[in-house]
Amino acid sequence: MQPKKKITLTDTQKYELCLYANSNKENRAHYVNWVEKKWGVVVDKTTITRILKTKEKRLSTEIIHPKQKQHKPVTYPELELALRSSY
Repeated sequence: MQPKKKITLTDTQKYELCLYANSNKENRAHYVNWVEKKWGVVVDKTTITRILKTKEKRLSTEIIHPKQKQHKPVTYPELELALRSSY
């Protein structure tokens, strides 16, 4: 058995999952299967739980960076700015 590859859903995918969960009251296993069929990635049930805990907040805010996966504060903003401007 191969070890699971770590998968992080984008903000857009998380938003779509929340929309789907809002209109389809199912169990976590169903949502895991839905994500696998829709995007071809395997997520854990705990990932579904964590995303759906913030469902109301996700659905009520606009997605600013749809491809963004993680939201960590920048430790060195000057370095981040320099890296962005070099592209």
